[in-house]
Amino acid sequence: QFGVFSPIFRLHSTNNPFHERRPWGYDAQTEAAAGAAMRLRHALIPYLYSMAWINHTQHRPLVRPMYHDHPAQEPAYHCPDQYYFGSELVAAPFTAPAGADTRLSRQAVWLPEGDWFDFFRAERYSGDGWQAIYGGLEDIPVFARAGAIVPLAVRESWNDTDNPAALAVHLFPGADNAFDLYEDDGHDAACQTPIRQDWSAEGWLVTVGAAQGETAFLPQDRVFELHFRGTPAGALVSSTIDGQAVEVTAVYDKETGSLKVSPPAKKAEQTLSVTVTADEGELNLPQTYRLPASRRLARAFKMDSWVKMRLDRKLPAIMQDPRLLTRYEFSLTAEQTRALVEVIAGSGHHRG
Repeated sequence: QFGVFSPIFRLHSTNNPFHERRPWGYDAQTEAAAGAAMRLRHALIPYLYSMAWINHTQHRPLVRPMYHDHPAQEPAYHCPDQYYFGSELVAAPFTAPAGADTRLSRQAVWLPEGDWFDFFRAERYSGDGWQAIYGGLEDIPVFARAGAIVPLAVRESWNDTDNPAALAVHLFPGADNAFDLYEDDGHDAACQTPIRQDWSAEGWLVTVGAAQGETAFLPQDRVFELHFRGTPAGALVSSTIDGQAVEVTAVYDKETGSLKVSPPAKKAEQTLSVTVTADEGELNLPQTYRLPASRRLARAFKMDSWVKMRLDRKLPAIMQDPRLLTRYEFSLTAEQTRALVEVIAGSGHHRG
């Protein structure tokens, strides 16, 4: 998982039969987590390749310590376990063993000012402070800034190295943004496809423009799956290609609060526009992470299942009045209490 969010990702090998390097050489949980991480790395290739172009032309490396972008912020010098991963993401992979009582690993993360979103769940975090992040073996703390645009390869192209015929573009709310998708033929021909988003509570407009440069090596017709993260259920969708209205397929994932919009394929020289509006009212930013994260904590805790059930039912009220947590002081260990208090309060300490 740490390798996925590094400049170079690879598995090493050895002829020592007692030094296992194969993910499938361990237990089923390890194999599943490692396999998911490796597939995620392949999906990230469009994003990584675009970041490599930025590094080549603008001298901004893929991985940067937080103080590079925030030199005037003192906390940016005290968070060695996290870093910018390209222009859109902050990664803070778990490096500590799981706690005995929480059965989860912990990472203290400093998020700069503004809204941030869990890349996998789209839950919202408030920046300009520290957060204690807890997770299991399958979790990787990765945060997308407000307005982030992250192009990924879709599953069908995971075993291929050609420029994919379909892309899954993950879009996060809260700010306007622009991203230039860089592609080439492996030699001299190259182009960039501009992806723009204009976000407001009244509507969310995403435009995938015509590719700029040489395009003969691109797929003749390409599908752009647009994943609007942190979107309310029942949102309305409209779309055009070169100004002509087109029908789209829209599927909502309640668990992650994501709306997947699949317009028809477009040619490199065409412009695709997709607008999302709320069915009623406005497009509000998604919920904060505190209640769902607290429930994930309680689910993982090593404790009596009946006490766990009562605690889970009481968590919404505890969010409103944290003093209610004292009712469980004899049921929770110090490690468990600390984890809940950190998540409920939205805080976490850093190293001196």
